Amino acid sequence: MVGSWWQFGGWILLGTLVFLSIGFFMAAVSKNEESCIAMGNIINLPMILLAGVFFPVNHLSRLFDFIIPLVPLNYLGDALRQTMVDAPPIHSPLTNGLVLGAWVVVMTVLAVRFFSWESR
Repeated sequence: MVGSWWQFGGWILLGTLVFLSIGFFMAAVSKNEESCIAMGNIINLPMILLAGVFFPVNHLSRLFDFIIPLVPLNYLGDALRQTMVDAPPIHSPLTNGLVLGAWVVVMTVLAVRFFSWESR
């Protein structure tokens, strides 16, 4: 690893908060465990494929150009690549942090809004 361990830990913490808040939102809107698992699969598979983590997304069809900037894993992967291997940046660290922070705030607000103690 070529970057700072503190910076790496910060990105890991922020990424954990993003995906934890998405999980809380999914739990808040799902009716039972099975629907939450299905919702997780529907969200996670496209996110993994469109984030540029496993293969470059510039080889994908232009149809996906409007979806790729919305994927939080895209920004987390970029931040971790910059920190760990000094890869050329796709986005600035500030952009990565702001987008990931926005995901945490929005998903947490939505999870709190839709959470209910009563079963549906």
